[in-house]
Amino acid sequence: MSRADPVIQSTNAAFTPAVDP
Repeated sequence: MSRADPVIQSTNAAFTPAVDP
């Protein structure tokens, strides 16, 4: 999900940093 959306990637990183290091 975060990989497809760079905008959500920033928010998703706070919840799941392991998914997008």
